[in-house]
Amino acid sequence: MRAARWLVPGMFFVSGACGLVYEVVWTRMLVVAFGATVWAASTVLSAFMGGMALGSYMFGRAADRHPDPLRLYAYLELGVGGFALAFPRLLGLVERVYSAWGGGLGTRFVLCFGVLALPTVLMGGTLPSVSKFLVRGLGEVGWGVGRLYALNTGGAVLGCFGATFFAMGSLGVWETSYLAAVLNILVGAAALALSGGEVPVWRRIHAEGGGRVLPVLVAFGASGFAALGYEVVWTRLLGISLKSNTAYAFGTMLTSFLVGLALGGAAFGRWADRFKDPVAAFGAMELGVGGFGLLSAFLFGALPGLAEAVGCGSWWEYSGGRFLAAFVLMLPPTFLLGGVMPVVARMCALGLGGVGRGVGAAYAANTVGAVLGAAGTGFVLMPLFGTGGTVKVLGLCNLTLGACLLAFSGTRAKWGLVGGAVALGALGLSGGYGEVVRRLYESSEPGSKLAFWKDGAAGTVTVHEFPDGKLLMKVNGGGEVPTDLASL
Repeated sequence: MRAARWLVPGMFFVSGACGLVYEVVWTRMLVVAFGATVWAASTVLSAFMGGMALGSYMFGRAADRHPDPLRLYAYLELGVGGFALAFPRLLGLVERVYSAWGGGLGTRFVLCFGVLALPTVLMGGTLPSVSKFLVRGLGEVGWGVGRLYALNTGGAVLGCFGATFFAMGSLGVWETSYLAAVLNILVGAAALALSGGEVPVWRRIHAEGGGRVLPVLVAFGASGFAALGYEVVWTRLLGISLKSNTAYAFGTMLTSFLVGLALGGAAFGRWADRFKDPVAAFGAMELGVGGFGLLSAFLFGALPGLAEAVGCGSWWEYSGGRFLAAFVLMLPPTFLLGGVMPVVARMCALGLGGVGRGVGAAYAANTVGAVLGAAGTGFVLMPLFGTGGTVKVLGLCNLTLGACLLAFSGTRAKWGLVGGAVALGALGLSGGYGEVVRRLYESSEPGSKLAFWKDGAAGTVTVHEFPDGKLLMKVNGGGEVPTDLASL
């Protein structure tokens, strides 16, 4: 059993890597079915988030009732790996079915979503089940969950980067999927071999703050909404400020975001069990996220110069400089966002009387909020408020959330912190975010004047006018339609 406690966290790291490999590879495979990357990515993202939210809730409750949660975890990993081996053939079957039914976009979405639902539900159950196995007592909830969350997210970073830049190019798309499937099956087999030992008995606990679980879950869902909103808007700002195409901007943002979450989960996991008032800690972290969120539009304006100072020369040096610059700017808010997970998971475990239930409910609430945040930011907030306005809305969302949590907490310093939140909010409302973003867009083409710019769900369009009268239209920072003689 001691060996299992050392080996299972490493296995969970591998599981996180496999999960992101599937997300990247299956998106590439579904492009063939949909004919467009945006539809394939939307389908995979919706299925992953929705399935993992449902799975974490369902299997969180099951983990607390199961006599051997490590065995349950093994079955989940084996199920994911087995499905991944069959996925290419299932996709071929889906293509034949939607072709026979007329091949409409709605039909393709429903069929592909349905195929992806089973493995993502199984993936969602892994965190609560392995948390139930590893956490041995009340004083370990924050540390145990924080460590597992950090390891799984760190594995996700490796899987995303490795699949995108190395595995698919050197092995092939199908072969990369098969490799991840084999790793999943090996993890499941190892967990099955290690299962069967003594499992600690958790009795139902009614601790102080246990009755506040539902408001905490709602707040954690709102935090997830803002977090995915930042992912969307920061990808747009990165593409403009670093003159990068959308794929590299998204990859840079996602890797930086995941690294920050992993570091935050690991750091705050050590402190989560020591907080006397976890609600106040949750609120203070949301204030920090909101403050950095409001500053992000201004900070992204400094990215081009910072990236050039950090790295130039070869492609790897230049790309590394851009990544490092973006990582430095995004680390503080993502670090705090990652730290929220172990704090909230501990509160929910106490309030619901079990590690599996607590972790599952917290993860499900945050993931549902993330789904709404990804869709709401791209399709509602960005077209309605523009890039700068969306940054303001998301920052104010975190500040309001933090102020409400602090107001209901028991800390003596809460009103001072609430006052600070109000001051930050007032500063955010008075900030000229539209002008900041306009200058950022204009600086992407030195020597030009910004003749037109418009934010929309699909992208940001800018038109740059040069002193000689030539025009250049750009979409998401990439040149599309120049009017110089060589391009006509």
